[in-house]
Amino acid sequence: MSRVKKASGWWAVVLAGGVLLGLPAAAAEKKDPIECKPACQRKANAVVSACAPPCGKARAAGKQEEALQCMQRCSEKYQSTLTSCEKGCPAEKKAPEQIH
Repeated sequence: MSRVKKASGWWAVVLAGGVLLGLPAAAAEKKDPIECKPACQRKANAVVSACAPPCGKARAAGKQEEALQCMQRCSEKYQSTLTSCEKGCPAEKKAPEQIH
């Protein structure tokens, strides 16, 4: 009888762990196509917000070339973040064409 109790306790832990591991994967699969792209846009904007302040300081210090290079790097970071995030977005379902 003690083996059954030990085994059932062990299986309960294994099952609970499996459920907890499966939750993020299930949540990731159910992205809303309408909300996904705006969320990616917000994520990319946050990257630029973190990247841009040093560029402004360089420009204020009169270092125009350095400021331009900094903004170019921020622009590239924005584009790569947006592109990589949008790859994970599901395609929007198109409405069926109406027959006239």
